[in-house]
Amino acid sequence: MKHIAVISVLSILLLPLNSCKTGGIMVFTKEGCSRCEYTINYFKQNNISYTEYSADTDKEKMWNLITQSKPDAESVTMPVIVKEGNVYFSIENLEEFLKKTR
Repeated sequence: MKHIAVISVLSILLLPLNSCKTGGIMVFTKEGCSRCEYTINYFKQNNISYTEYSADTDKEKMWNLITQSKPDAESVTMPVIVKEGNVYFSIENLEEFLKKTR
């Protein structure tokens, strides 16, 4: 019974990552983050489909994705973007990165 519970929890946590492999974009944002606001505005202005998550309320989900990508990550610069199964965070040149999402 314990194994079923663990599998269920893992399935729930990995479901968003699997959905991103089919082309969806996930964006974890933080209240008051200008880089996050810039990202969301860019996606809206360019009609890029995305799903937004709060880094505060979905913190565990966000960190699970980050540590799957880079197990030794201790801190990140927002936003955290998941695209085609790849997790991006601490993006130095956000403007150039976003141009490549088109």
